[in-house]
Amino acid sequence: MESMRALGYTTEVAVADIVDNSLDAGAQLVHVRGDVSDSPRWLWIFDDGSGMTLDEMVGALKLAAVSSIDERRGSDLGRFGLGLKTATFSQCRRLTLVSRKEGETQGVCFDLDELLEESDWSVRRLTPLELEAVPGFEQLDRFTSGTLVCWEKLDRLLESRPPGASGMGEALSSLRTHLGMTFHRWIEPENRNSRGLRLLLNGHQVRAIDPFIRHNRAVDSTAPETIRVGGDAIVVQAFTLPDSSKITGDDAEREDLGEGMFGAQGFYFYRNRRLISHGGWANLGSRRDLTKHSRILVDLPNTIDDIWQLDVMKNKVVPPAAVRRQLSRFYMVGGRRSGRVISYRGRRESTDSVKYVWVPVTERGAFRYEPNPDHPILAQAVEDLDERQRRRILKAIQQLGLLIPYGEIRRRMSVDDEKPSRDQPETLVEHATDIIRLMGLQDADARNLQQVLSSVEPFAGRRDLDEIVAAVVKKL
Repeated sequence: MESMRALGYTTEVAVADIVDNSLDAGAQLVHVRGDVSDSPRWLWIFDDGSGMTLDEMVGALKLAAVSSIDERRGSDLGRFGLGLKTATFSQCRRLTLVSRKEGETQGVCFDLDELLEESDWSVRRLTPLELEAVPGFEQLDRFTSGTLVCWEKLDRLLESRPPGASGMGEALSSLRTHLGMTFHRWIEPENRNSRGLRLLLNGHQVRAIDPFIRHNRAVDSTAPETIRVGGDAIVVQAFTLPDSSKITGDDAEREDLGEGMFGAQGFYFYRNRRLISHGGWANLGSRRDLTKHSRILVDLPNTIDDIWQLDVMKNKVVPPAAVRRQLSRFYMVGGRRSGRVISYRGRRESTDSVKYVWVPVTERGAFRYEPNPDHPILAQAVEDLDERQRRRILKAIQQLGLLIPYGEIRRRMSVDDEKPSRDQPETLVEHATDIIRLMGLQDADARNLQQVLSSVEPFAGRRDLDEIVAAVVKKL
């Protein structure tokens, strides 16, 4: 058991494994709560599912009580009969299991330290008084059936985190995001007639995090396509996310839709609507800037776990040879669609509505960028110079354009997965103020200033332009 603690579970994956058991028990409500005191002692997961008898609880604590090759219901999320034990003891040393079924409430405790002391593979049955003292029992006591899983002696869960409440808070914050994405199709089912899972974390509803942001009308998608593997059906659907300028509201704050979009591209494998693995192209292609808007949903039944090499933690699959060619096609299709987003977002030249600082020039099949002399920054800077001086300044800037390190930029963004730094709000305010002064518009009102800046890079299309203009007005 000590050896199996090192399987590699994270806290997020471990809790999700317990939630799988809750869903298999028909739960409509799952509540996760962590102790946020100065000395966190416990984390529990409660569900209002069908519950277990004493014999069923003891069976659930046996390693591999269910064979991975046994026939199972099509809706089952479990596979190896290991999750409750391996997930729990990857995070703590004591597991208390309390369940209510058919009017009876039973509880058992499985403590690794007691196991070592007694050298006996056994669990301890709880007395009625011990049951009521289990953290989270008051939650179970409100329902006619359900199960409470309580973790104590949280050595692994807290060992790499700050001490006290801040460490538990850090764990719960990461857990909220993971659960919201892993179970988003359970929380918000595609079938509007189905009742969604009520998933709570420390009393607050976990919001579904749809990686495909299907509520956004700017998202492009293909029709679902079925791939047959023997008698089993795999459903695949490609989604192309829009440019960041069309991602608004709470979605605009999501890491995977902003700076993290490059890393989040790829296949999203689901097993019975539960997200198993996401991000990356399963060795069928590499992450590229051109494909970063592409995400492919792959729906798997639980009848082909063996050929997809589903691992114990249920967070990794390997596509078998029988479907790799078809999935490669979706990689190519998704890449082309994603490339269009990037192409449309780019620009050929300055227009009457927007003036860009750099404009592309194509020569003999290659491209370079030249400074735009019509941009206010350059136009105002050389306005008072004589013709000879103006030509010299523009020529010098043009030469700098020829020395842009394209190769280094490409390597850092595509190979090293680095992101270019973005202007901070205070820098943009200074920049906007300089432009307004250069153009002699200090006395213009905020509305006119916003209209001017909206036609100049880097302010064109910014959602926070009104805030920038308000700060500029104060400075002027």
